[in-house]
Amino acid sequence: MSALHALPFLALLAVVAPPAAGGVDGAGEPLTLAHVPRVGERRTTAFVLDRALVAQRLVTRMGGDEQTSQDQIEVSGRTSLRFAEEVREVEGARATVFRRTLEEAQARVDLRQATPGGKPRAHTIEASSPLTGASVLFRWIPARGEYGRLYDGLETSEEFLPRLAPSVDLAGLLPAGPVRAGDTWKPDATRVAELFAPGGRLPMRFAKGADPLLARTASLGVAGPLHEVFGGAVSGTIEARLAAVEGDTARIALVLDVRAEADQTALNRERLTAPERYDGVRVSSARAVWSFRGEGELRWDVRAGRAEQLALAGAEEIRLELAMDGPQGAGGSDLTLSGALKLSFDVRAGPNPR
Repeated sequence: MSALHALPFLALLAVVAPPAAGGVDGAGEPLTLAHVPRVGERRTTAFVLDRALVAQRLVTRMGGDEQTSQDQIEVSGRTSLRFAEEVREVEGARATVFRRTLEEAQARVDLRQATPGGKPRAHTIEASSPLTGASVLFRWIPARGEYGRLYDGLETSEEFLPRLAPSVDLAGLLPAGPVRAGDTWKPDATRVAELFAPGGRLPMRFAKGADPLLARTASLGVAGPLHEVFGGAVSGTIEARLAAVEGDTARIALVLDVRAEADQTALNRERLTAPERYDGVRVSSARAVWSFRGEGELRWDVRAGRAEQLALAGAEEIRLELAMDGPQGAGGSDLTLSGALKLSFDVRAGPNPR
C-alpha cells in the first residue's frame, strides 16, 4: 500500500485581527440583525480557504503487518470560490426565487514529503469545478419546506443539483432576537458547513495527470475543499458577541470549537485508482473526523441586511481512517494531520450575475 505523499507547507502569515476587546459602543438601543432579501438585489460573494497541515501520524496495515511512517509530510492548500446571486422573488423574510452563478471554483494543493535523511519531494495538483459558469435557479417549495433547483442557461450534470446548498448568506450566525452591544448568543453549530464549505458539495475535478493518490487524499478533505468532511454528525459550539456598532456595520466577535464526522466509505470506493481496481482492492469502511478551534469576526451591514465580511483563523485537525481488503489480505491506513486554517468571505453588491 502506498504511503501518502506530502505537500509543501506554506505558513499562514496573515492572521485575523482579534475581536475588539472592550471596544463596545455603549449599551445603545436594541438592534435587530437580520438577513433582508430584496427583489432585484445582486451581490457577489468571494470565499477563500487557506490550510497548512503537518502529518502527525501515518500508520499503514497490510496482511497483519503494521508500519508507522517516519516521513515528514507537509500539506498546504488554497480553495477559492466566487458566487454571484440575484434575488428575483421575496415572500416575507425569505428569497423564494433567486439565481446563483458559480463564477470561480479553484483549488490548489501542495505536498512536500521527506524520508529520514532524504531529500524532500514536492508535488502540486490543481482542481476546478465543472459547474463553473453555470447558473442555478433556487425556488422555494412550501409543501416540501425546501428549495428546488434547476439550471438557468448553461446546463451540466443533473446529479450535481441536489448537492448544492441554498445558503451562502452567513445568516446562521445572527441572533434570534434584538441585541445590544456586549450581548452574547450561541449560533447553531450544526450549520458550520455553511462557513467552511459554502455552496454545498461542489464537484471539483483535478487536472488530468494529477497524482491519483494525492488527488484522492485532497478530495477527502486534506488541504483541499472541506465539503466531504460534513454530512454526518456535527458537534461543538459557536459563541457570538456583538462587539461594536460602527455606523451601519455591526461587528460580531466569534469563537468556534467544532467537530464533524463523515462516513467516506462510498467516496473511497469511487476514488479507487486503476491499479487498485485491477488488483481487486475493496474498501470495507472509511471515516473522516475533522475539528477546528479558532476565532474571528463577522461584519454585518445593518441597513442593507446582509454580510459584508467574515474572517476566521485557528487550528484544525483531520483524521482519515480506511479499512480495505486486497490480494494480500486485510489492510488499511490511519492518517492524522494538524495545522493552521484561515478563511474569509467578502460580500459586495453587484454585479449582475451572468
